[in-house]
Amino acid sequence: MNWQDRVIEHLRDPLLDEYRDRLLFIGAQGSQNHAELATTNSDMDTVALVLPTMEDVITLDTSNYAKCLIRENGEHIKVYDFRYWINLLYKQNMNDVELLFTDYYMPLMHSTGACWNDLLPMRERIARYNPGRTVRTSLGIMDSRIKIAKNHRDDYENVFKQFKNCYFLNCFIGAYTSGHKYKDCLTFCNGADFDGYRNMSVEDFIECMELYKEASEDRYQQNYIGKLGNANDESVRQDLTEWATRLMRENIE
Repeated sequence: MNWQDRVIEHLRDPLLDEYRDRLLFIGAQGSQNHAELATTNSDMDTVALVLPTMEDVITLDTSNYAKCLIRENGEHIKVYDFRYWINLLYKQNMNDVELLFTDYYMPLMHSTGACWNDLLPMRERIARYNPGRTVRTSLGIMDSRIKIAKNHRDDYENVFKQFKNCYFLNCFIGAYTSGHKYKDCLTFCNGADFDGYRNMSVEDFIECMELYKEASEDRYQQNYIGKLGNANDESVRQDLTEWATRLMRENIE
């Protein structure tokens, strides 16, 4: 079964039945979007974007903004009110932005198909809404991966997984700060022969992870922060607001 089939499998899960008439999109989140990080044994996690109900809008109820559904096999389906997801985009975390670039997705509502297609041409600008924030959130993810590895030194496979993620993040930050297209940044470690690293010890992995983080921080501080800093591209926020407003007007009754 390929990754697109796995997305469709998630879509058909009865867990989504209560949202089915409001589903806007479902797509892969995680290693499947990062080239060599995914293996045949990788879990498939997805994000489903839904329209709010009229009650959600009128009462300003935020309890349905974000939920995590767990399938019988342990895989996750995150269900986001699409307005919540838009706010996540402004935080520039790749885990949220990458949904705009995944190859494994389905836009689901015919009435909103044009709207979703209208969003895609904006995705490169959205991915650079605040470039400095993108790099800082990626460094934060790298730091969390290092902490997990240090806390699980007795679990070689877990440490190896964290090492691969730090390798990917180092490649991502290098590509992003060099101005590559975001899709290319997500797959910049293509061709990495991770099995060739299996002769390394846990401590070697951790040392490499710390070196990756140090190199990425230096690249950010020396070559990047002075050029772009923390500036937001407010035209992105304006265009996303217009897109969301049109989506609501066309579909909320």
